[in-house]
Amino acid sequence: MWVLCTFILIAYVVDFNLINAIHSRSENKTQRKLLLIFSIVLNLGFLCYFKYTNLFIDTWNNLSQHQLKLIDIFLPVGISFYTFENLSYTIDVYRKRFNPVTKFIDYLFFLSFFPKLMMGPIVRAGDFIPQIYKEVKLSATAITKGLFLISTGIFKKVVISDYIYPNLVQYVLTIHLRHTGRNAYLLCMDMHW
Repeated sequence: MWVLCTFILIAYVVDFNLINAIHSRSENKTQRKLLLIFSIVLNLGFLCYFKYTNLFIDTWNNLSQHQLKLIDIFLPVGISFYTFENLSYTIDVYRKRFNPVTKFIDYLFFLSFFPKLMMGPIVRAGDFIPQIYKEVKLSATAITKGLFLISTGIFKKVVISDYIYPNLVQYVLTIHLRHTGRNAYLLCMDMHW
């Protein structure tokens, strides 16, 4: 596990330096393009290794008489999200849409911000990074709005979702052969929504 974390951290360090090199060589288009291509190949190579190596081995085993052993690969959480966010960050710097961050810790924070890492969406660096430096001001209005959003979310989960799941979703999915789309619609109408 620690080997994998070290491997990903090294990839982050390489990418951070590549992005800053792309930014610093703003006059030399050839060097900038080569650095961008190297960054894209590196990131997509990591993604392909972690996600598709065993798929390729399995496909090879099915198509040929040579049997290769599957590799025990631990898939990092959210690798697709941070790979594509890193690519969007690199491409935005290449296109001179914004200047890259100067602190490595800010770059790490952008890539590994957990709430967006797990469920998306892929956030553009130009939208996210300025918020890192923005001063936080708490007000009664902001706290009230936050509490309102949290309480409506809990209500939707506890009251609505927890009622629909066992009474409709599970009912229809467990005996799906008896229900067509039309029958499921009529069932919903009978429940008096």
